[in-house]
Amino acid sequence: AVSTTSGGHHPVVPPEEEALLHDHAVIQWEAVLHWVTGTCTDLDQAPLGQVARACARLQLREKDQLTPQGFRFVLNDRQRQLWMLLLAFLEDGAEAAATPPVAGRRPPGGDGHLGPLRLLLALSEVQVGQRFADLPLGHSSLGAASGGFLQLLVDVGVLMNDRQKGLVVTPAALALFRPAVASALSRGSTSGNFSGGGGYQQGLGQR
Repeated sequence: AVSTTSGGHHPVVPPEEEALLHDHAVIQWEAVLHWVTGTCTDLDQAPLGQVARACARLQLREKDQLTPQGFRFVLNDRQRQLWMLLLAFLEDGAEAAATPPVAGRRPPGGDGHLGPLRLLLALSEVQVGQRFADLPLGHSSLGAASGGFLQLLVDVGVLMNDRQKGLVVTPAALALFRPAVASALSRGSTSGNFSGGGGYQQGLGQR
């Protein structure tokens, strides 16, 4: 049976909510890949901010063209692609933290990478549909850099910003730690071809 948690518990997620979270994960990631490969024709769908910074660090594009590194990135599986972008953010934060302040100010991301790293580790035990606010985190200890990391997680589809619940965990969070879920997302399209009815609660239980 598919667990909707990274840690193996089996909470019940309404099928319609599960399908919505699945769609968000798929759509957000497709937008990232379309931008990386230069097939994004809608400027509103182009990734901004943290995603663009992570892609720049990985040197995925140069002069609006896919680089050899970008080509290898596109060929990687979903799990590795996600980790590459998230680790690029952490590396940026670690470098910024090691950079001496100029005129008393640190560069972007200079608050360090420990807060985002704690957040990333917490995602290993999340449930699909769980509110970010309910995660067992010491939010005061996350640091300012975690704001940028949260935006990155939304932009790549790991979290969804729900008007009523705030930030909510999607199946892409499980994909970071469970190859079977990553594979399902890679094969999947939006909910027209999504099994629903507990698709992440049945059939993908193995890590």
